[in-house]
Amino acid sequence: AALPLSDKSGAPIVVPGQSIGMIRIGMTRADCKRLALDLKPHPSGQFGDAVSVVGPYHIVFESDRVASVALKLKDSPAGIAVAGQLLPASANLERVTKALPNCGSVEMREGGSVVSCGGGTTLVKCGAEDSAVEIQVVAPGFLGQ
Repeated sequence: AALPLSDKSGAPIVVPGQSIGMIRIGMTRADCKRLALDLKPHPSGQFGDAVSVVGPYHIVFESDRVASVALKLKDSPAGIAVAGQLLPASANLERVTKALPNCGSVEMREGGSVVSCGGGTTLVKCGAEDSAVEIQVVAPGFLGQ
């Protein structure tokens, strides 16, 4: 069966190392605003304009370009689409990493588990406190990845 397009199913398409939904690595802040995206500061207030929240997405800007976009699966009721598979919002860490290319082993870090996929361009995280799975697409070299 063909995967529904994200705009019809509501599930954002994850392209490892490139994008989640309509948010692409390398987009400028102006590009985001042209898409009529409502950029809001991170709720903690600790990050200035470097970290923004757009709907369910957390975006990190470096030099006014998107360097990272992250999405918690539970914040996408339709789930996510990865490599032709529709993964539900309830998908666990193992299921998400099986759908992504070149995933390493689970690393235990302060705050939870992290798996690096696609040569470090896509991270899958699972928090220690809440078991919510988060997927993050990053620019090469972001945070030393």
